[in-house]
Amino acid sequence: MRIASPALVLGRLLVISLNRPRRSPIEAIAVVARRTVSPDDLADEGVRMAPNLMASRRDRWRQQQGVGYTAMTTQAGDVVAHYYAAFDSHRDEWQDLVTDDVLFDGPVQHARGKAEFVTLTGQFLQAHRETHLLGRVEDGSRVASLFEFVIDAPNGQRLTCPVAEWATVVDGRISEFRVYYDPRDFLRAFGIAG
Repeated sequence: MRIASPALVLGRLLVISLNRPRRSPIEAIAVVARRTVSPDDLADEGVRMAPNLMASRRDRWRQQQGVGYTAMTTQAGDVVAHYYAAFDSHRDEWQDLVTDDVLFDGPVQHARGKAEFVTLTGQFLQAHRETHLLGRVEDGSRVASLFEFVIDAPNGQRLTCPVAEWATVVDGRISEFRVYYDPRDFLRAFGIAG
């Protein structure tokens, strides 16, 4: 078996989730972020997964936080890890780890440039309570992460939102975030028309 690139691992999981049973892409992403990964799921593709990505959902965040699967440690992975360490503890250092022309693209929100991104992220951090890292895959300047955000909505509801994210690092700072999650509960809880 070969060690797969981040795009292959996450892509194969999405294909598997889309086809068993038939799901929309948004539902498949939510399933990938929530499910237990079995070696049998990817065996037909010749992909080997790290053991802690195969842990039960309940036990994933009880394990020591860190990289769940990686072909190698990269500077990009370190930058993303530092970003989330500051982000999760609500310290402003995360702002220094994004480029001036950072791009954020998600299913509901978008930001171009550091000023827009800082404003958008600052608003999110008001509701953010914790992050559970489920796995991280590094490939050169790209880092793919699966995690769950725990957020408190204005309606008083506490949400756990499974998220898949691709970050690109250039010259030691994050230049792009591509974020995928099922926005339906988020839209309802935050009173956003969708």
